[in-house]
Amino acid sequence: MSQESAYIHILLSDYFKKWYETYKTNRTDVTLLQYKNTDYVIDKYLKDETLNNLTRAKLQQFINEYGKNHAKETIPKHKGHIIACLKDAYHEGLIKQDVTYRLNLVYNQKTIKPIEEKFLEAEDAHKLVTYCEKNITRGNFCILTGILQEPDLVKLEP
Repeated sequence: MSQESAYIHILLSDYFKKWYETYKTNRTDVTLLQYKNTDYVIDKYLKDETLNNLTRAKLQQFINEYGKNHAKETIPKHKGHIIACLKDAYHEGLIKQDVTYRLNLVYNQKTIKPIEEKFLEAEDAHKLVTYCEKNITRGNFCILTGILQEPDLVKLEP
């Protein structure tokens, strides 16, 4: 059995899971959770889609449908995971064309908040500062520095 015929009917969801479990093992727990979330999204929206039947149009339709009810920040993460996975499948010869070429980003415009509404509530800000002070890392130090430099991003009064 050739490699092409062995993989021709593999589900995208199965391939994605095997792909991220193989190539994305050395990641933080948060990043792995994001891959698992993308896996869940694939299972929900592209459940029966096989690699050999996947087209650029089908992927764009998925992004259009998923984007209707999701925020601008959510869509690129899932899209990026799926594109990376499918580019590897393409380079491995498991799919015949790059179905990820020039996919458009679609998201719910209503989820975009004006800059005036983008801040942390006082209670959440205090929790974040306390956590960062107790768990000093480079990232947490950057958060604390940012809060000190841009205090308007934190709503300190109810």
